[in-house]
Amino acid sequence: MTSERIADIQSRIRSETFKKHIDSPDFELFRSRIRILQNESTQNLIDDKAYFEDRIAQSKALKQNNPAAEYGIAFAAFKQNNFQEAQSWLDKARAHANTNSEFFTSLQLDILLRTSQNAQALKQAEAALQEFPLSQGIRHRYTDALIANNQGELAITYLRDLTLIYRKDFRLQEILAKAYAATGKEALQHMALAESYALTGAVSPALDQFGIARRSPDATYYDLAIIDARERDLHERYKEELEEMKKKGDKN
Repeated sequence: MTSERIADIQSRIRSETFKKHIDSPDFELFRSRIRILQNESTQNLIDDKAYFEDRIAQSKALKQNNPAAEYGIAFAAFKQNNFQEAQSWLDKARAHANTNSEFFTSLQLDILLRTSQNAQALKQAEAALQEFPLSQGIRHRYTDALIANNQGELAITYLRDLTLIYRKDFRLQEILAKAYAATGKEALQHMALAESYALTGAVSPALDQFGIARRSPDATYYDLAIIDARERDLHERYKEELEEMKKKGDKN
């Protein structure tokens, strides 16, 4: 009977030991980072720092450390361009955490690059690639460090290999465009920007960038052939999107 089954389930539940799920340190750091990235307005950054400071005070009352909250303040300070404060709080977070994290390393690299400590940034980025080989963020910062150290050609080679593996990563195309710009490759710069826009679904800006690439003085015959093919693909995609929008409009 239903009542007997309910009684049996209730009996089993009472006999089970409650196990509280403990979030991983990286998950807590991720939550802190997302809180900052959700709204980076001046007032929100001030409010978020106050929130994290309150979390730290609560942890201290329990005689505990809170590296995720300290990281949150460090990241908020970085977004405010307060790099010395960001470094101070990042050092505290690292000291209080039991393990290293790619979130700590990524922010450290950002601080080094924004404060023009380019040689140190590249050295640490190379080490970080060994420690976090699957991290997209670390790969992006490594190429930023290469460009900052006038190693644009090496960055281009590295990025072009990555774009063959991670074909949907628009950020890679953005960084590749930056590397092309750093080495004076104007046509390729705008072609990479066009691919970045196309990956985000911005077809019209992508076509604009291909148009600029076509008019660039260093555009080769091979470049023009690629531009022609990509423009045809995008025009067809744009036409299909307009037709789909028209169909939805007719239904409404």
